[in-house]
Order: sequence, then structure tokens, then C-alpha cells
Amino acid sequence: MEEYLREQGVPLEDPEHQRLRALARPLGAFSGEFLNDTPSEDRIRAILPDIRALDAEAHAIENLHHELRSQTLLDLVKACEAILRNDAFPWDAETVALLQRISLRAAADADPMPDPERDESFQKSPSWGSAPRIEGAQAVLALAHRNTETAAGLRPVIVELADDPVATVRFQIVRHAGQLFRTDQELMWLLLGRSCAQEVNRGVLQGALDVLQWCANADPPRVARLALQVFDRMPTEGPGVAQVRDQCCNIFSGLGIWRQEPISLGAIERMISAPEEYHRDLGRVIFDLSAWLQEENEQIRNRAFGLLDRILDALLAASCVMDASFVERRFDTLPNPERELYGGLLKNIDEVAMRLYLNSGAMRGNPPADLPVNAHFYQLAKPLLKKLAAVGHPHTAHSIIQTLVHFAPVDPPGVLLLTAEVVRAGSAYGYHYEQLGEELIVRMVERYLAEYRPMLRERLDCHAALMEILDVFVRVGWPQAHQLTYRLGEIYR
Repeated sequence: MEEYLREQGVPLEDPEHQRLRALARPLGAFSGEFLNDTPSEDRIRAILPDIRALDAEAHAIENLHHELRSQTLLDLVKACEAILRNDAFPWDAETVALLQRISLRAAADADPMPDPERDESFQKSPSWGSAPRIEGAQAVLALAHRNTETAAGLRPVIVELADDPVATVRFQIVRHAGQLFRTDQELMWLLLGRSCAQEVNRGVLQGALDVLQWCANADPPRVARLALQVFDRMPTEGPGVAQVRDQCCNIFSGLGIWRQEPISLGAIERMISAPEEYHRDLGRVIFDLSAWLQEENEQIRNRAFGLLDRILDALLAASCVMDASFVERRFDTLPNPERELYGGLLKNIDEVAMRLYLNSGAMRGNPPADLPVNAHFYQLAKPLLKKLAAVGHPHTAHSIIQTLVHFAPVDPPGVLLLTAEVVRAGSAYGYHYEQLGEELIVRMVERYLAEYRPMLRERLDCHAALMEILDVFVRVGWPQAHQLTYRLGEIYR
């Protein structure tokens, strides 16, 4: 810190500067030690005399060089923030008054000054650095968390900070508005409501949506309404837009699945009805739904699969419409917006396939005998796997086959027949030229020859499917696939 201050032109050799830096140094060490942790009661009692000593120098601090003054105020308020994390500390009126005096002084400081360029950068990446008013805003919210009386006294200051001209200060207020949940919910909802309705900086909106995600179950209709308000006024592109829309979609998905909240379900229905317009948002919904595909609560699990199925139907229908147009137009001649749209639809379809694979247990490979395959998951996923079988794009096809092979013990004939459909569709897009595909198919055929020979003898459709799968890869010239043809006689042994 001394090196930084010298670079900023602070005359640290000045005796008064040295004296105040010596007083501030223990506080800087304390706040650094407890940057993310909560200090114990003993550590708090040990540091309080140092805080009081430096606070008593308020007049002298005001006369310091600007950079040193700001740093000294930061040392004071950061130490207060750390102390305020300890909910079990036996707070007395004198200590609370000390912390409040320091926090309010920092919150009223002129640093940081408005900076449009920095605010614009904050939209994309909410990184706020450190300045007295920023830290003071956070400390004021931590104080308001203590009790209703303190919160009531700080309300005017909090409301004023919520309208601060600097985005990073407004962010601290809305991002920590949850501190008011126990002491002043009315103010909490006021801050969040105003931010969702009026805030133009998307970095600040991310802070407000963080709190809405955290307290979504406290008032689902209100949270959904506020999230929709933000979602509706977001453009499709721009700094921070993707993050804000993702947070809104996360709220819609959670409240829609867990609480069947009408506003959230309506927002998702709107996306499903126009997948071309909302393909990026649907990608986030797919990601969120995947978290509940293995949920123990059967109702939640079934709802997640059901909604995922409907989203997949909409994506497949939209991509088929575009596929039909390629009969007359080559893909590489399409305008960029159309190519991006088509790519977005296919990416989402592939995401469904990948999420099924990741949740199926297939990443474990062939499970040991004492770890059975989840047959119920297969029954829920099978309708989606059947629809995905016709897609054919290599990455999607590979994910589907990996998932199907995992479920072979549950449904040997069904898995084999569906795999043949995937390979048939995939061969139109060159999947059979992929080495990973060849290795996966070879392992699958070897498994069927080893474990399911009676079925291959008795069911002509399964025998034909195995031959078709193998033939696709043999025709490409893969040596291992070719060698397997010499083992087909094992079926009849």
C-alpha cells in the first residue's frame, strides 16, 4: 500500500501522514484477514480500541492528501464491515454508534466521482474496486440488518444511495438489499422494484436479480413480476444483456417448475411459441431444467422432463422449417442473421442431448453390477431420445448414442433399434467418419455380441439393426469395425 500511495504522489515522509498510517495499519491488516470470514468476539474486542483511536482523528484525516484520506477511510469502514458480519456479538449502544458514525461518514464521501466510462464498463463486468462511498453503502446495509430501529433510522440514507450517480454505489445497495429482509422488507421490495423498473445499468440489474433469485420463495408472484419487468425491457444484445436475461430465465424456470407460478410459466410459454426469437433464452432454460432431471421429488422431475420435451418440440419444428429452405438455398449463402439463428436452434437441440447424457449416468461408463442403471430416468428420457435420433448432427448423435448404450441393460432391443436410427441419420452428416463414433459403435457391438446373442437370434429387427449399424462403419473402412464382421457368427453359437 505504501508503494501505491507513493506512486499517487502521497508524501509519506510527512510526520502527520506517518502517524495516521501507523494508526490505520492494524485496521488494514484486520480487514484483510477477514475479507471473507467473520471475526470472533475476541478479535472484535481487540480491534475496537484501534478503530476508536483512528475515528477520533476524523478532523486530521480530512486534511490528508486525497489518496491517503480515501485509504484511511477505507481501512476504517472495511474493519466495520467485517465486524458487522458477526451476528452473535453482544452489541452495545456505544459500539453500534461508533460503527454507524464511521459507515455514514464513508457513505457520504465524494469518492468515487461519477465516471460514465467506468459505468459503461460496469454493465458488462460488475467489478467495482474500492472507494469510501462504495464500502460505506455496503456497511450501511449491514448496519440496517441489525434490528428494525436501526434500519428505520438509516432508511433515508439507503434511499439516497440507491439513487447515487455512480453505478457501483447503486449496485452495493441493491446487491445487499437482502440484508433488509428481516428488518425492513417494505424498503427491500421498494429498492428492488425501483431498480427493476428504472435501472439502466445492467451491472446494477444483475445485483438486483441476485437478490430476487435468493428470495424467490418469499413472494413468488412479486419476484416473477419484477423479473418479467426486467426481461421485457432488455434488448437482445449489448453489454451485460446476456447475464441479465439468464438471471431472469433462471427465476422463471425455478418458480415455474417448483411453484407452478403463472407469470413464470407464461414467460416460458412465450419463449416456446417463438423459439427463433428466444432461442438464446431457451438455451438457459434448458440448462436450468437439467438440474432437476434427477430430482428426488417425482412431481418436480416429471415437470422438468415435460417442459424439456415441449421445448425440444418447438426447437425441432423451427429447425425443420429452416432445413426445408436449404433445398433452394445453400447454407453458406445465407445472411449472417439466418446462419446465427439456425446455429442457435441446433445448439439448443444439442444442449438437450448433452444434458440427457450428463444426467443419465453414462459418464461412468458401464456401471458395476452393484450400481444399477436408472431405469426410471430412461423411461422419462426415451421420448426425447426418440425425437433427437433423427437430428443427425455428429455431436448430437454421439451424445445420444452414449446415453443409449448406457441404458442397454434396461432395454436391449429398444436401445439397439434406436441407435440404428441415430446412426442412419448421423451418416447423412458424416458421423460415421468420426473416430470417436467408430470406437463407441465397436464397443456397443462387442457388448451386444457378448451379452445379448439370444435376442439377436430371436428378433430379426434387432439382428438387421446391428448389421446396418456395423455396415455403415465398415463401408468407411474402419479396421475395427471390419474385424467385427468376422465375429457375427457368434450370434448363432
